[in-house]
Amino acid sequence: MLQELKTFISVVELNNLIKCSNHLKLPQKLIIEHIEVLELFFGVTLLDRPITYDNNVSITENGMNLYIKSKKMFNIVEEGNYDDLKQINTLKSNIKIGVCDQFEKYILPKFSSYFSKKYPNIKIDVFTKDNDCIYNDLKQNKLNIGIIEETIQNPEFIQKRFLSDKMILMIPYAETIKDISTYVNEFKDKTWFISREDLSTKYFTDKFLNNSHITVKEKLLDDNNAVKEAVKNNLGISVIPKSAIISAYKGKEISILPLEESFAKHYSYVIPSKVKLSECVNIFLNELRNYYKNIYYY
Repeated sequence: MLQELKTFISVVELNNLIKCSNHLKLPQKLIIEHIEVLELFFGVTLLDRPITYDNNVSITENGMNLYIKSKKMFNIVEEGNYDDLKQINTLKSNIKIGVCDQFEKYILPKFSSYFSKKYPNIKIDVFTKDNDCIYNDLKQNKLNIGIIEETIQNPEFIQKRFLSDKMILMIPYAETIKDISTYVNEFKDKTWFISREDLSTKYFTDKFLNNSHITVKEKLLDDNNAVKEAVKNNLGISVIPKSAIISAYKGKEISILPLEESFAKHYSYVIPSKVKLSECVNIFLNELRNYYKNIYYY
């Protein structure tokens, strides 16, 4: 990384790729590769593209920030004042995250608010994608982190579970809730709503009905909010992630019945296994783990 920083310092000071190439005795292609390594590591753009026809370069604001801090660091090292290194602040940075729809919609906002207040210099760009797109974009270095609804482990990535979201049985609001076993006969006469936006509701609904040995009428609705409104208005019941209806539950719009421990979906973050993570990405992952360490939607 030091060599790449030295290259970048020369690019800024000479402001021209040809001059920099002659000065460092490096091919222009390698100089650009050094810049790209730094951009990937810090998660920022350092040079405006395209480079001008005369090979002059235009440095971005983040590029100038990195230059100033890098120059100061090398000066400190040359002068032997190592304690002064502690005075160098963290570079402003962007982190690109691919997130599955359910996590982005119902869970991420609170964490994003917490994180942005604690780290105002780190900007989080969120892209809502399915798992396959997240994996593909991570391979192409278009994303720094992926957050997925847990599936089979992919050997090309490091995958760590950090949050579980309990599936519950949502029923119309009632002041007194009985044990779930006392409702079984009533369930047979109810319409069971399933959300199109959350395929796990279909899987867990079928699992519950099969375990209970009952056959019922199922009806698809567009999203979890539509399902919540239908149940709220006493039109039926639903198996749904607790995170999607926690506000309605606290507001006494609906009631919930707990299901077995196996009725839960899990969220994991995924990162490439062979890419060195930037300081900002490590900060984000550490905060993510700590934030959800004691939070479970159970």
